[in-house]
Amino acid sequence: MSFAKSVKISNNKFISEDRPAFIIAEIGVNHEGKYHECLNMINMAHKAGADAIKIQLANPDTNYNKNSKSYKIYTKSFFNNEQIKNIYKYAKQKKIILFATADEYYFELIKKLNQKLFKISSSQAQDLRMIKKINMLNKPMIISTGMNTFQEIINIIKFIQKLKNKKIILLHCVSKYPTKNEETNLSMINALKNKFNGIVGYSDHTRGIKASTLAVAIGAKVIEKHFTSNSKKKGYDHRISSNYLEFKKMVKNIRNIEKIMGTKKNNNIIKKSRKISSLKRSYFAKKNLYKGKKLKLEDLYTKRVGKNTSIETLLISLNKKLKRNFKKDTKIF
Repeated sequence: MSFAKSVKISNNKFISEDRPAFIIAEIGVNHEGKYHECLNMINMAHKAGADAIKIQLANPDTNYNKNSKSYKIYTKSFFNNEQIKNIYKYAKQKKIILFATADEYYFELIKKLNQKLFKISSSQAQDLRMIKKINMLNKPMIISTGMNTFQEIINIIKFIQKLKNKKIILLHCVSKYPTKNEETNLSMINALKNKFNGIVGYSDHTRGIKASTLAVAIGAKVIEKHFTSNSKKKGYDHRISSNYLEFKKMVKNIRNIEKIMGTKKNNNIIKKSRKISSLKRSYFAKKNLYKGKKLKLEDLYTKRVGKNTSIETLLISLNKKLKRNFKKDTKIF
């Protein structure tokens, strides 16, 4: 099992192992069905540093029992098609990546709106028919794993692989609102990476930003964090969501961690730093050495003389015959 290691979202946005983490502000239905509040939250999340903003679109009548809490929430937060079109238009004008977790009721609409990527929620991951429809668009799919066992995740991925879609990103998450720190289980990020050989991220349902920040240090390349204009409000997902200031702090912390973590490529900082170069050591003869002698480590000592010494040169030269004489304390290389 293996997926693409780099997925293009837009001209300047990628989800990739070789790039900074892709940070998603999950507005969901925290707008509470208020159109202008939704636009305001999109703008706020973008200013806070989000790479993309996600909303949730679900028809309450086709998804939930009428006596359920979710039915009441989605009934109150319902947008009509014209409002949804205008929300996407607003994001496009602002050059903000906006996408939705959408049910089959809204699928044709967001298909026409040319959504850049699709999010499959933990519960929706069981809907293989919906996954197949989305796959036909040949767009990246972010799949949450929270409500699925490891074996169920394997089965879902096997199904997707038959569809020959490599643009898959898995998100580890715990479908508990809120998730306690001891329930977070961030070790699943690398477990999923090792099993599926692809990009893995983290969908955060904890309070605060510590879990998301640590997830990036572990290797998450996507962070999905709930966003609200007021985390003190009751109901919806406000209490597990970050407000503007907290989200902005999270983004800053993540970017600082990425600087500390560096990249897997060779470290060229030493080559660029004169100060470090001045501390490098060169090899000198510990005693008089004569032509034809096989060079041993015991024949050498080092001084800090500020020259670029190649360990590779030393290793190649050891046990080789000297081609000329070296007096004691003479620099050899």
